[in-house]
Amino acid sequence: MKIAVKKLEGSQAEVKVTLTKEEFSKYYDEAFDKVLADYQVEGFRKGKVPRNIYLNRVGSDALVLEEAVNLSINGTYFEAIQEKKVRAVNYPKVDFDPNQVKKNGGFTYTAVVDVYPEVELGEYFGIEYKEEKQEVSKEELERVLRQERERKAVLVLKEDGCIELGNTVVFDFEGFVDGVAFEGGKAENYALEIGSGQFIPGFEEQMLGMKEGEERELNVKFPDEYHSENLKGKDAIFKVKVHEIKEKQIPELNDEFVLELELEGVKTKEEYEKHVEAELLKGKEAEAKRAREKAIIQTICDNAKVDIPESLIDMRKSQMIRQVESQAKQYGLSLEQFLSFQGLDLEQYKEVLTEPAKASVTEEVVLDAIVSKEKIKLTKKELEAEIKKLAEHYQMEVEEFKSKIDLQELESYLAIDKAKALVFEKAIIK
Repeated sequence: MKIAVKKLEGSQAEVKVTLTKEEFSKYYDEAFDKVLADYQVEGFRKGKVPRNIYLNRVGSDALVLEEAVNLSINGTYFEAIQEKKVRAVNYPKVDFDPNQVKKNGGFTYTAVVDVYPEVELGEYFGIEYKEEKQEVSKEELERVLRQERERKAVLVLKEDGCIELGNTVVFDFEGFVDGVAFEGGKAENYALEIGSGQFIPGFEEQMLGMKEGEERELNVKFPDEYHSENLKGKDAIFKVKVHEIKEKQIPELNDEFVLELELEGVKTKEEYEKHVEAELLKGKEAEAKRAREKAIIQTICDNAKVDIPESLIDMRKSQMIRQVESQAKQYGLSLEQFLSFQGLDLEQYKEVLTEPAKASVTEEVVLDAIVSKEKIKLTKKELEAEIKKLAEHYQMEVEEFKSKIDLQELESYLAIDKAKALVFEKAIIK
């Protein structure tokens, strides 16, 4: 068997395989046996018909040659790309001259396949990044402190008052369209925070100023994009009756409030304020780190020259879609239902994923090239430590976890993580 490989543009390769007539005759004999296994003639058991009788009855060996071609391609293609170290990433497009396929002849075919892209690395060490110092402003701290107090707020009855924004109202309502009550438009003792936007536009605003026991008719219009087809864009009247008005009672920030939080090492108002400020700063620094690392990786990818084949992008999109499908199942939804909440169908979502998928593949391919160039490898100790950590995360024994994963693939991903850590370490942060 002769194998010739030619690089093509667009991260593709052409693999040309030539079989001698002796090599092809083996596949021809195997194909003939396979065809005869399903052929039956009166007077012979199934699969025992002599070849000459088959040929006399059928008139040609065309079916045998077709099967021989399939067997020879399947039997030699993977051997050929392994021998020539062609890193194919999808199934090949195979071509051959059918007029040259004969019983006593050789056989030649070409297979064009997408290959793992070659990368021309640019600068990847010493990437410069300007980063601002992270600080927590007084306004940010006060906002979070108030949010924490509001989380501990309790609702108390509002005596002799009227409805204001932020009040929680207990009321009855019934909706009518063209004077007719509609399904789902009635409730009793319904609790609603005014200003939360839970009801259609105009509903909550028209309740402002109402008092306990008061009744009122609210004139509203359902949005054109409303989920119920029979109510879209319709004018409606809601009859409402207020039973209770409640307002939030927000606790004062003092030592007593802090003690109720039961935070370790935090006992006073001053300690709590410092604790919250430290947590805010930690969050801002973590976010800044993610932004810094993303920017460094993006610069490295921009500095590199690489042609990503569409097949790799499509595979990454498929992975992303499977992840979303799994997420949807956790909510008891199909993928289509989950996407519909975002106003997308599957084809539209695939289009949305194109650029993120390409960026993800590019990052992986470029970092993999750095792994190769810098000869980055995991020590046995590092690999075992990561496997143990992952096994614990998935609540498995180490050996059970090993049996369920591709160790070579895991090692490759971990090597890429080491490459990331290395380029981050060598980046110049200003």
